[in-house]
Amino acid sequence: MNAIERKEREDLRVGLGLTEDEYVQFENEREGFHPELWDVNLLLDNYIVGEKFNRLSVFTLLILAGLPTYISGDSGAGKTQLMDANSKTVLPGEFLMMEQSSDKAIFDSQKQYQIKRAKYVAFPELNKISKNVAIVEVLKTWGEGKDARYDRSLMGRSTQKIELPCRPFIFSRATESADTAPVPAELMTRVAEFTVDSSKRQTQSVMNRIAEDLESPWDIQQMDLVEQAKLRWYVSSLPNFGYYVNPAASCLVEYVPAMFAASRRDFKKYLQNINGITRFYNEDRITIEKNGKTAIFSTPLDIFYNHLIFGNTLIRSSMRCNEIEKHIIKIVENLSGGSKQEIQRELRECNINTTIANIETHLKSLTDIGYLMGERDGREMMYLITDFYKEFEIKPNFKNIVDYTIQSVSTNPHYSEISEEYIDRFCNKDKILAVNPFDGETVNIFTYQFDAVNDVKIDVDKTRIPVKRKQVGLGDY
Repeated sequence: MNAIERKEREDLRVGLGLTEDEYVQFENEREGFHPELWDVNLLLDNYIVGEKFNRLSVFTLLILAGLPTYISGDSGAGKTQLMDANSKTVLPGEFLMMEQSSDKAIFDSQKQYQIKRAKYVAFPELNKISKNVAIVEVLKTWGEGKDARYDRSLMGRSTQKIELPCRPFIFSRATESADTAPVPAELMTRVAEFTVDSSKRQTQSVMNRIAEDLESPWDIQQMDLVEQAKLRWYVSSLPNFGYYVNPAASCLVEYVPAMFAASRRDFKKYLQNINGITRFYNEDRITIEKNGKTAIFSTPLDIFYNHLIFGNTLIRSSMRCNEIEKHIIKIVENLSGGSKQEIQRELRECNINTTIANIETHLKSLTDIGYLMGERDGREMMYLITDFYKEFEIKPNFKNIVDYTIQSVSTNPHYSEISEEYIDRFCNKDKILAVNPFDGETVNIFTYQFDAVNDVKIDVDKTRIPVKRKQVGLGDY
């Protein structure tokens, strides 16, 4: 090992927070490590309380599938923590958190170097994004999968051409800034939106976690640092593939609402997130060589994980409706109409405390879409639910998905060399077992009861996930 390799090794050891003995253990064990998405959830639980769907959805969408992401929510509700937690799923230096700075700072030499080294770029609390024209243009260009280019004048005498290589990105903005700093529509169409939980119960859970860590600092880690390091190495070492093949893609069209033209983009995100999950499980998937590139085949199990983790989030994106807005719709429906003040009172009953100004922002969005309509009642505006919202009750039927997959694999001539093995391994109804990424339990994908997309849920009081099983792969079943 030469001096450069020794320095790189030492930098990685320090970045991972390992002692020399722990690093040697990490080096010896990392090659044979085959994690589940459940393991990722355990790692994330070390760094963020609750947000179980959001944190794993951001991981699959941003880290695995490499798609741009937007985090919204009230100020102080945990948007930056959600980004930071996901930064811990890859090796140190691969996730760049951009500090607040001037519009052109992204183009200075140091930032260029950092972006070129990073695999992912985060812009926390970018509340002035609409005024940062250069940054907006970079994000829009990256959202199209292209490198961003910028011509900078040097003392008025010459022009320097700057290129920022395309990176998957994530940014956040507080709800309070919706009117003063709106996210440009062209950028919103390129991202998937997640809304953090600002409920009273979530706030209590965060405070409980802080107290628990102080009471018993030895119980903080769900997953020790060596296991975390192995998982981070695994995720950072995942290969990319020339082709992602999904034999069931056509039958998934019905699971993404087509009411809005933007659903075309959302359906693409849905399929790309399946690709990311397939990539995570690549060592247990079939690959073939085609046209000089490696093609990997997604399975019904990948589709199950995708819908379980990301399905409702994506449908909400198609609906243009976040979790707080779903609560508002349910409240209006239960009240057979309600004013802003009544909605605020009922939200507080659901442990969601937000301002009238924020409620007005959500109501404007819901009436613009057509889920609610406003009627003047004296000096008050009363809001009523429309029938449009009811059209989004979507739950996947995995018997139909597996049957379609078998037919697709059996009849497509491009699959002929792998069809028999594929059907036996991934479509045999007696062999399809999933490890629920939220509790580690083994589940039957054919009998699993998905939540209705119109349901609203409140997190439970638990602050840490109970570890119920050892880390194993599906091959152990």
